[in-house]
Amino acid sequence: MLLLLLLLSGVLTDAVYFNCTNPPLSVSFPDSVGKVLCGTVVPKPATQLAPFVSYPNAVGSAGYLLAMLDPDAPSHQNPTRAPIRHWLVGNIPGTDLAVGNVTTSSLTLTPYAGPQPSQGTGFHRYVLFVFQQPAPVVKYAPLSSNRTNFDVDGFLDLYGIADKQISNFFDTEF
Repeated sequence: MLLLLLLLSGVLTDAVYFNCTNPPLSVSFPDSVGKVLCGTVVPKPATQLAPFVSYPNAVGSAGYLLAMLDPDAPSHQNPTRAPIRHWLVGNIPGTDLAVGNVTTSSLTLTPYAGPQPSQGTGFHRYVLFVFQQPAPVVKYAPLSSNRTNFDVDGFLDLYGIADKQISNFFDTEF
């Protein structure tokens, strides 16, 4: 019932429901953190460099969009600035995404910004999504430098991007 209320209120969207798919998107951080598995708690210092992301089932001839969003800003209880757009990469060739090469032959729409949850706001979820684009290359317009209150549905609708293919998330706190 709560999920339905959140969907109807617009806090959650059909296309970007902030969850983890089964199987999850392959996401890992260097050092001792390793693989992220649907809610792994990752220390904030370990998240300041972009994670390794791969989708082995990506269609080689397709193009993909990778998004990393924080739906809990400024807090999980009061997400008035959510979602925050932490990373957005488009036109990722399927052959590259399959092996985790998400930035070499792609278009970075929003450079990676590591999580910065404020003190006292508890854990924040950082959700990574992969969407298949309607074409291998999409002509994306420049985005606002304001990363807060990102209109995910509006962005996806503008470019004809449908439901996510796969997702994963990790938790971080101050």
